[in-house]
Order: sequence, then C-alpha cells, then structure tokens
Amino acid sequence: MNLMRYLGFDGTAEIDLDRGTCFGKLLFIDDLVTYEASDPRALKAEFHAAVDDYLETCRQLGRPPKKPHSGLFNVRTTPEKHRDLLLCAAERGISLNAVVNEAIAQFLSAKCSDGIPTPSCTVAVNLVDTFVPSTDPRNFVTVSPSGDTVTPTLFIEAFGGRQKEAPANPH
Repeated sequence: MNLMRYLGFDGTAEIDLDRGTCFGKLLFIDDLVTYEASDPRALKAEFHAAVDDYLETCRQLGRPPKKPHSGLFNVRTTPEKHRDLLLCAAERGISLNAVVNEAIAQFLSAKCSDGIPTPSCTVAVNLVDTFVPSTDPRNFVTVSPSGDTVTPTLFIEAFGGRQKEAPANPH
C-alpha cells in the first residue's frame, strides 16, 4: 500500500487488479472518506478532491476535521521484554516511558538501506527473543553516527527481522 499526503491529510493508494481500478481512503479521521479512479494520476486528483470536500463538509457541520492523536497507546509485548525494558530504564535512571519514546524516535529517524544503517544514523537493536537468541538481554548491535563501531557482527534487517552479516568496515 502506498500513502499520499495533501493539506496535512494522509490517504492510501491501492490497486484492485481484478476491477482494474485504483482506490484509497483518508486515514486518521473519524469518518469514512474513500476515493477511486482508473489510474494513479487520476487517483491523486481524486484524493485531493476528497480532502477538499471533507474539509468543506466539516466546515459546514462546524466540527474539527482531524481525529486527535492523544499520544497514548498500548503496546503488547512479552513479559520478558517488559522486564528487560524496565531493567534498562532502571540502569539508566529514566522511566519506562522515556525508554520507549527513545526507541520510537530512533526507529522513526533511522534511514536504512537494505537493512544496513547509513553512516548518518544510529541504530541499536536488542538481540533477544525470536530474532537472535541471546542469554544477555543487554546485547546490542550499535553503529555510531560515523559508522565506526559495530558490535557484534550482526544486523537485523528493518521490517523483516532477518539476520545479515555486518560488514567488516561499514564504510
């Protein structure tokens, strides 16, 4: 699925091969707003028209268009990962919330190609559980912003969880 953005609104862009159409819907709103077209260029125009129409409808109804994001959500994990995160937070003298926010920020800012971090980002991946068996929950893969430090010699490929050998010299 591809995403489009217009006037701060996000929408999907999908293809139905059986029907020979492109379609999508607006994301993160309280209403269901969909759009459809015969080709990708037309879908983009329909997406823009759907956003414009949605904004006008909300204005006429006197209500805010976007669904507010509270910043609160539940994360389900294993008891072992929960414990490991609490230990990490305690060792660093910070809250569990701060540890999770750091991990989210790092994930969102990482720019990786083929699972190998670029020299402009820092990535730390906990090598426990299903990805890589480890008896030490504090065993991390770390790449410094300059790309100099790699320990140990494994990377976890983004979004796939597959192991890759780290290069001897990341440059």
